[in-house]
Amino acid sequence: MSGEDPGYERLREVFAAAPDLAATGPECSDAARIWNAVRGELPPHETHALVDHALDCPACGQAWRLAREVLAESGEALPSARRGWTAAHWAAVAAVVIAAVLIPVGVHEWRAPGAPVYRADDRVTIHSLMPDGAALARDAFVLRWTEGPPGTRYSLRLVRSDLSVVAEVHALEAAQYAVPADALAGLSGNTQLYWRVEAHLPDGSEIVSDTFSVRLE
Repeated sequence: MSGEDPGYERLREVFAAAPDLAATGPECSDAARIWNAVRGELPPHETHALVDHALDCPACGQAWRLAREVLAESGEALPSARRGWTAAHWAAVAAVVIAAVLIPVGVHEWRAPGAPVYRADDRVTIHSLMPDGAALARDAFVLRWTEGPPGTRYSLRLVRSDLSVVAEVHALEAAQYAVPADALAGLSGNTQLYWRVEAHLPDGSEIVSDTFSVRLE
């Protein structure tokens, strides 16, 4: 990585000032690799691998979010606006940004002390019952997902693309949630939103879903 890239130099400064963002394991990425991925300079399969890791690593998820902020400050075009990224490729990076909020904040707030937590593919799998990116009407904005075993309770958080919370709810008995109209009142049409579910199983364990996207008509 050349020292002539002011955005990267800025990211290195931020990393140096925040020891908790330093690589903590063999799969964690350094500032250079994260910067290259956020700028769209890594092959899609490498970016997706970083995404998968960051979904379970709060430090790396936060590092991705920080790299995006530095990129925005630099005035450089986002990868989706250049280099011909596919929608799926950019959606993977966007998922990491959202995960930086939905995992460290949402999961730790929802989790019961001592309860084991599993990735969505370890045991029960929580899937959205709507196509990713589906458009929902303002007066019928109902999020639906696959059920856990009888007695499962659910927590859900819905956020904007700027990471601000639109709705958050806990102890749902049904595998669906109708977002109140007043929660959507300040949003314009065609707004992209992201949501994630945590299932609290009867045996005390918890399952975290992937991050899903939805659009307000």
